[in-house]
Amino acid sequence: ELNKQSYQGEIVLPKTLYNMVGRKSILYTSQFCKTNEKVNIKLVATGTENVYSNSIIFQPQTSGVTYWSYIHLINGARIVSSQGATINNIAAPSTTKNVKIMTIGDSITDLGFYQSHLTRLLAENKVSCKWIGTQHRSDYEEVSFESKSGGNLSYIATDYNVAKIIEVSGIVVPPSTGYGSTEYTDGNGNKWRVNGHILTESNGVYSGKIRLVKYERDPNYEGGDADDTTGSNLPSFGVLTKSNNGSGDRTINYNLISTASENPLWNPQTKEVDWNYYITTWGLDVPNIVILQFGYNEVEDMSNTNSEGVQIAVSRLKGVVDKLHEQYPNVKIIVGLEIYGANSVGYYNKFYNSAYPRKFAQLSLYQEWMKALENYSHVVFAPIYARMDDVRGYGLMTEIAVNDNVYENPMKEIVRVDGFDGVHPLFDYGQKEIAMTYEPIIISMI
Repeated sequence: ELNKQSYQGEIVLPKTLYNMVGRKSILYTSQFCKTNEKVNIKLVATGTENVYSNSIIFQPQTSGVTYWSYIHLINGARIVSSQGATINNIAAPSTTKNVKIMTIGDSITDLGFYQSHLTRLLAENKVSCKWIGTQHRSDYEEVSFESKSGGNLSYIATDYNVAKIIEVSGIVVPPSTGYGSTEYTDGNGNKWRVNGHILTESNGVYSGKIRLVKYERDPNYEGGDADDTTGSNLPSFGVLTKSNNGSGDRTINYNLISTASENPLWNPQTKEVDWNYYITTWGLDVPNIVILQFGYNEVEDMSNTNSEGVQIAVSRLKGVVDKLHEQYPNVKIIVGLEIYGANSVGYYNKFYNSAYPRKFAQLSLYQEWMKALENYSHVVFAPIYARMDDVRGYGLMTEIAVNDNVYENPMKEIVRVDGFDGVHPLFDYGQKEIAMTYEPIIISMI
């Protein structure tokens, strides 16, 4: 009989799961199991799902069905962990719907990929989406959002770096925002990055507001700018001259409006998170749904539920969510729980978290986030970490020879194609799975 004291296994999933009627969705077994030993384990479920050795597959055909399922983690003949979940199968609305969505996150949000997929998926279901935010991408679809590449919840929960808000007019080509944004030099020779803007077009020219920040960093990349805390005083008016290859006019005439924070939600007067300040400062519509997608940058490897990093992240999420609900009680919130990076050993199940420490840390964090907000009826958790393939989601795989000695048995290994970093899911792979995770949740909320 298995000694439960020596083996700890836990299922880490939200208590409510959402699937889209007529669309296949998958829970990847090894990705939501938190274990401390390398053992042979399997999963069973009591509902109508198809359960396989490495996944649970949902493909509902009946609209509006909700049922209860127990998921069991089994080692040998013993149930090690069990979790019940309400399974909601969501059908497309029968009439056209409109929804305003704001997404906030790290570099995965900054890419704008999963939002582009969501635009298309929602449109297929008669839902028209308007994106809310001061950062923008148009690689595939026009999307807006707020993001900090390499950032965690401190980006929206604290006073995060100096920023300036300027008023501009006569712009022909808007500058780029987010990671790798357009850089400008002021009259004092100090460099600024365009962090966000709301610009209105009239007769081929744009006017409005731009948010400038002093530097941009991303610990997930070897490149990028170093921290720059010098020269934070922007002249009250003047000309900005472009100093990198980003899009935008060569020069911009401006007037300084105010000193702010890189955290767009931070009110510099009251020194706190203030969603109303953000909405009114930028003249934005109040969103119907806010997606907060974080997790990858929150904790260190092998952090447990009691670690300082986990508890700080819990406090930050709760503070941001509570303030939003206080100021805009009708806004629904989705917390997107990010996956922990590519499975580096091909197609093998990674139940054993000591061999995959970031997975252990993030699952520990998600346990605490879900516990802290479990009674919040306006909050839904989206388990991206369990819905996105941690192998194929990061790009194409290829087979290579690891032993070219003709006198020995040939050995081959499945590896990721060069150029894919294993951190950022690819557009046609993991990013679409992220969008499919959100799709039924959003439709259920409208």
